[in-house]
Amino acid sequence: MWPWFSHERERDQEEVELLDEEMEVDFIKGDRIDLDDIVREQIYLTLPISAICSEHCRGLCPVCGANLNERSCQCRRAEGHPAFAKLRLKGE
Repeated sequence: MWPWFSHERERDQEEVELLDEEMEVDFIKGDRIDLDDIVREQIYLTLPISAICSEHCRGLCPVCGANLNERSCQCRRAEGHPAFAKLRLKGE
């Protein structure tokens, strides 16, 4: 085990929430900047959330996996966040 990393020390520390300003800071060691993590993050951010084969693709059902281009499924899909369910019922 490396001397600077200790599971015991990790357990003793309490969690600290980082502010937005703190998330924008990168620490650089030495005279080189490692861009691997930055480039990887930017690539991940450009990928679509759900993979589809074409612009008109309806995708797959997230519940049963049915190809929605070929058939419809009878799975019930919740719309919106469950915390707002009462408001949705009130509007009906």
